[in-house]
Amino acid sequence: MDMGIIKILKTLYHAKLLNYILEAIKENLLTSSSVAKEVNERADLLQAAQFIAKNWRRMSTKIIQNCFACCGFRHSDLEMLNKANSENDIL
Repeated sequence: MDMGIIKILKTLYHAKLLNYILEAIKENLLTSSSVAKEVNERADLLQAAQFIAKNWRRMSTKIIQNCFACCGFRHSDLEMLNKANSENDIL
């Protein structure tokens, strides 16, 4: 289940990084012939963390629910679990 969520998050991250590189080229901060080392110098750890955080917030609950569903968990299972927990709370 985690692999589906991680795969989507990595895909979103790589798209954000690519957009960052293209914007840097557009603003003449990098040239289109820049090597990976130059690109790496422009993108730091803070930016990577910000990209990941922004992309995590973009992940919809539907995506996460679909990843759970692929593993055999259904929305009805969650409802039954919540109902059982509330009955136990009452007791």
